Amino acid sequence: MKWSRYNKIFHSLSGGYILFNSMSQCLLQQSEEDIETFRYLENNPDNYKDFEGYQVLLNYKILVEDDDMLLSYHIDTILRNRYNPNDINLTIAVTRDCNFSCVYCYETERPAIYMREKEEDEIVAFLSKNKQLRSVLVTWYGGEPLLNFRCIQRLTSKIKKLGVHFSAMIVTNGFLLTENICNKFKELNINKVQVTLDGPKSIHDTRRFLKNGTGTYDRIVENLKYLHKIYPEIQIDIRTNIDKRIEHEYIAFYKYLKTVFGAENVRPYAGFASDIMNSGCISDEYSLNTNIDKANFYIRNHENNVDIDNYMPRKHISTCIANSLTGLVIGPEGEVYKCWLEIGNPKCVIGNIANPMQFDLIKMSKYTCLADYVFDPKCRDCFFMPICSGGCPLARILNKKERKCIETCHMIKDYLEKYLEFHIEMKNKNV
Repeated sequence: MKWSRYNKIFHSLSGGYILFNSMSQCLLQQSEEDIETFRYLENNPDNYKDFEGYQVLLNYKILVEDDDMLLSYHIDTILRNRYNPNDINLTIAVTRDCNFSCVYCYETERPAIYMREKEEDEIVAFLSKNKQLRSVLVTWYGGEPLLNFRCIQRLTSKIKKLGVHFSAMIVTNGFLLTENICNKFKELNINKVQVTLDGPKSIHDTRRFLKNGTGTYDRIVENLKYLHKIYPEIQIDIRTNIDKRIEHEYIAFYKYLKTVFGAENVRPYAGFASDIMNSGCISDEYSLNTNIDKANFYIRNHENNVDIDNYMPRKHISTCIANSLTGLVIGPEGEVYKCWLEIGNPKCVIGNIANPMQFDLIKMSKYTCLADYVFDPKCRDCFFMPICSGGCPLARILNKKERKCIETCHMIKDYLEKYLEFHIEMKNKNV
């Protein structure tokens, strides 16, 4: 037997020691006496049967026969998930038009292009050709997707007729979440909504306003209240784009949202505005894109009793739509991309949904293989590999091909001990 290379032992501020295994997600709190046993086994793993309860050490992969085999199994699970032909993940931008004029929008051009029934039928034809199809997950996207709500209704009806499991979420600015539209979400299998509120009204309305300059905060909040009232089981994610102009306002705003909504399935969360496409949407002066910046933001929130996360590192086997073989981003004219950030960029189009046999497979391979973390020797040898998804696939490509220096490692890499301490503290509070 061997002591797993995915084990870490560190002294806990709350007393005793913590042993964490990044592959098995095992987290054990140990006394000073118990930790000596682990220290002994670290150097003498073959003597594990001398200790009572050794089966626990084997079950939690603290002692292993071969870490490389566990890593191979982990990577195999990731790849099988990516290349699974049974489950299709589509992001469908039903329009590139938008009713907002947000100060940081990366979509520098928002032409009034709307998906027609022709493109809807081509999407359905594409899906129907997959004889192994089991489920379809659609993210309705834009522009502002609710500007073309009738397309969402029609296309949902057509996909449902395929007889496979269908579910959907929508990324919307929330302004057009009228009572009439909200009332239809359940029948459209929309079980999740992402809406952005950039802090309190005084800040939000200076960043996210209509094209005529009118503020949008009050109407969005009222719309979300109504949606939550008539469809209480829907997941509502309220994103706030964090930069240096708003980071110190978030604590009070988060507490306000929890007071207004309260429910577990209404989840305020922080998103960090970035500009990896160099669109000029946010300057370096205001950006909070380093791991240090992000970690300090979460630490400061925790110290003020705002816990956006439970701080427990999660094992990653899911994948971004960009490096999934069956994940596609479809524009309103049927053009196909691999990344949300590239919608509208003709250089990034891999084909058209009407002619899937003519997809540019070489261009597709850039996303699925070129800079993939599962094939990167540094990532494969890293303790954090099981709990890190390798960062944004597009960022990894830009780092490799354009010599950029965008951080792709998980921010927990330099803050593991602190995060685990936070997790234990929260767990003890809830006992």
